[in-house]
Amino acid sequence: MIILDLGCGIKKIKNSIGVDRSLNSKANIICDMSYGLPFKNNTIDVIYILNVLEHFENTIMLMNEIWRISKPTSKITIRVPHFSSLYAWVDPDHKKAFSYTSFDS
Repeated sequence: MIILDLGCGIKKIKNSIGVDRSLNSKANIICDMSYGLPFKNNTIDVIYILNVLEHFENTIMLMNEIWRISKPTSKITIRVPHFSSLYAWVDPDHKKAFSYTSFDS
């Protein structure tokens, strides 16, 4: 089972492959995810992207990349601060905020 922790920072999920752009992270793979993800199509079983998505200008591109690398049965966990939370606006690197309906299609 392949587990990814996208934007893992220094708190990488146990038994996962950490991906982050920071050299100071606990990532196994250093990459800027705004240019895509370095994984083959339909290969990942579990993806965590916790408090990371709000840091990206192009949310759709990153979501498409997550879709691309996920197996049809993958479990994907996304955590973002709600737009009404102070934490959605405290970090000057946050590019956008989300609501409970942000991922509805």
